[in-house]
Amino acid sequence: MNILTKMPLHEDDIKQLEQLGDFHIYTDESLPKDLESKVDIIYGWSPKAAQILHGTNQVKYIQTYSAGVDYLPIKQLVRDKVLVANSSGIHGEVIGESVLGYLLSFGRGIHSAERASYNKQWHHQEIRANLFTLTNKVALIYGTGHIGSAISQMLQRFGVKTVGVHRHSNQVAAFDETIKNENAHTKLSQVDFVINTLPLTKETTHMFNAAFFKQMSTDGIFINVGRGGSVDTDGLYQALEQHQIKGAALDVVEEEPLAIDSKLWELSNLIITPHVSGTVPHLRREMFKIFYPNLKSFLDNQTLTINQVDLENGY
Repeated sequence: MNILTKMPLHEDDIKQLEQLGDFHIYTDESLPKDLESKVDIIYGWSPKAAQILHGTNQVKYIQTYSAGVDYLPIKQLVRDKVLVANSSGIHGEVIGESVLGYLLSFGRGIHSAERASYNKQWHHQEIRANLFTLTNKVALIYGTGHIGSAISQMLQRFGVKTVGVHRHSNQVAAFDETIKNENAHTKLSQVDFVINTLPLTKETTHMFNAAFFKQMSTDGIFINVGRGGSVDTDGLYQALEQHQIKGAALDVVEEEPLAIDSKLWELSNLIITPHVSGTVPHLRREMFKIFYPNLKSFLDNQTLTINQVDLENGY
């Protein structure tokens, strides 16, 4: 069985695979041309993986390194009955730390002070006037899965009340309160922070647009650690430029990398990080904890036991 892997496997992981059966492991660089159509499993998405799926192939299982899968050829995978699992669960804690970092950067004046320091300016009174603490603030978190729950629990440690937004009405343990998506707009003017963790689907594309931001509090802060396409860039730019909301932090944008001439770079009330919030130490080893049980299950009965993606729903 041939496995195409995005990253070289750890030697201990290779030994485990060898105990399962006869596997041939290739990277993009080492895969011979004549074996491209004979790859059975794709472990981590890459240009070579996309090329293989575009042609005649026998791929039956794809394991992604990401939680989102909107970049995959979903319709083709459904048609060809390819199983897909994501990495949901391993990024939650570090994304929670990133969200906390964004909020503290705004709340404790770090972002404003850093920008002022570029021009050697000592904005003592201006920065002090805009400081806040997290205690007793309220965060509206879109998405109540692993990542949303981890963010909620992180913020709760600092006294933030969390409200989770999801498709169902049942309470989710990690949140102080949960509401259905169709009722979330009633909270927008009342909360301090709005945080997106949702996958990109037809329903969530440009979900956060000009009309959405107009409903937020003028002291509100918007954070996107979900998918870039969920935010209408022009709508967000308008909201920030006209100070309809206090600020925003983006770890993802619609087109990555963000163009050098993008208007977003000009905004003083926006924090931009280059899609790094989910980076975890020892990623290869953490990913293998998902891949190995799934591979065993796939070999036994053509099913996946961890994080199988519902391709019809896109997550």
